[in-house]
Amino acid sequence: MALAMLAVVGLMGCPEDPPPPGAQPDGNAPRGAAVPTGSGSGTRVIAAPIESAKPPPPPVCEVVEKKIWAKHVNSRTGITALSLPGSAVMLGVAVGVRPHQLTFDRNGSGRLRRLQAPKGSSLATHIDRKDGVRHLQRVTVAAGGRAFADYRDKYKGGLRRRIACGPTDGEPYVVFDGKPLIAPKKKSRKKSRKKAKVAATPSAKVAATPSAKVAAKAVAKSSAAAPRPRFEIAKKPLTAVAKPRPPKPAAKIVREMRDCRTISDPLAKDRWSVASELVGELQPDGARQWKMDLVIKADAGKGAKRVIHSVDMGADPTRLFTFEAPVATTLADGSYVLAARYRGRLLSWILDANKRPKGEMRAYGGGYPGLPRLLADGGSSTLWTSQKATPKRWQLGMLRLASPPELPRALHVVDLGNKDVSRAEPTLARVGSQRWLSYHEGPRRGGRLVVMPIDAKLDQAGRRHLVTSADSAVYESHMFGLDGGKLLVVYILRPGPKAPAELVSEVLRCDVKSG
Repeated sequence: MALAMLAVVGLMGCPEDPPPPGAQPDGNAPRGAAVPTGSGSGTRVIAAPIESAKPPPPPVCEVVEKKIWAKHVNSRTGITALSLPGSAVMLGVAVGVRPHQLTFDRNGSGRLRRLQAPKGSSLATHIDRKDGVRHLQRVTVAAGGRAFADYRDKYKGGLRRRIACGPTDGEPYVVFDGKPLIAPKKKSRKKSRKKAKVAATPSAKVAATPSAKVAAKAVAKSSAAAPRPRFEIAKKPLTAVAKPRPPKPAAKIVREMRDCRTISDPLAKDRWSVASELVGELQPDGARQWKMDLVIKADAGKGAKRVIHSVDMGADPTRLFTFEAPVATTLADGSYVLAARYRGRLLSWILDANKRPKGEMRAYGGGYPGLPRLLADGGSSTLWTSQKATPKRWQLGMLRLASPPELPRALHVVDLGNKDVSRAEPTLARVGSQRWLSYHEGPRRGGRLVVMPIDAKLDQAGRRHLVTSADSAVYESHMFGLDGGKLLVVYILRPGPKAPAELVSEVLRCDVKSG
């Protein structure tokens, strides 16, 4: 900032003279006033520098409207978004374990409604806390009030699991309700039992020995004094004992669904399920070999089950990894792109119109991936995610699908400068021809939300806008372009360490030229 220096002048005065007008009681003059120095009959005065009067640049974004829709939002469920081109934006969320739909029109006016499940359905019947817990994995909404819920019920003791995916107003498309095939590994209690035994043995021995001897003598004395019967009691004839039934032979193949997701287009015309299924095959030696399959059931669960990918897990797996957070979307030629996380890598497939794999699977390493997002960028489709590059830093990655659809061999790392900054959970939106990128700065699930203009090369094209403050934490977020040059951001906010999560939306009017 430019500074103007004033000349030094000598002024005559007396020590008894009153302070200059506007001086403070502690002798500090206001900004721009002459400051006396020295002593004696003459006082040398140095004028303070005057700052430039240049106004600060205008903000990048103006908040048109901000609203808190609900508290106690389910962070595990997160936000699932679908948008109709040129029409509404629809989001599926959960308050507690109750599915909700949040809808916005093209001007940013929103409405939240609770999705009611039919009485008597499994989704409407909740688990008592003393029996287990329900995990609502995802809520997907579509046009016409259609909605889908994916949930997992875990009962205490590990004796029962229920996995279900399907419509909120009907029977699930896929469901598993039974005992897990592989019991969870329990922590060893040998040390605690050994300590308890050592602590209990001395006192038990001292207390039990005298009484045991006395009791033994009393029993022997009473047995000797008891009269013997004169006649032998006749034995009753033995009744026929039924032969035990032979055990049923073990099933050749056993299956257990471990997780599932419902996929739907915005109009709810194309509905299908993606699931992780544990499969155990009996070997000649009596042991089982296990694998985890990624399976698809098309046509609202009525289609035949199709295995997309399989991972061998050996004879005694210690952890049962599933294909996490699967997402899919329809491409311009009628094919599909499917993506999911598995053991620190992002896996992707191109499927044909019948949902069969087309070409080879792509596995993208480079760090544990965040949530995958399939987003439209004009006439092309893109896949965005973030990767854990270091223990404390996340970086943004994306790939653009070619036409005809083909998966690139590697993710493109989005370089926004300052590689020490952690950026995660990206979302892309367009207002006209201008691209806007949002991301979480700092911890992936606890940073602040940032909106930034970018160009066609994915480089920063102007100043960024901080949607939330540094002392609050954003768990998940989405961004959409609206009419009238506006942006809509919707996010799950944790205002404080002990505060309940909130569902918040902001309508922004942003100007890239303001930078």
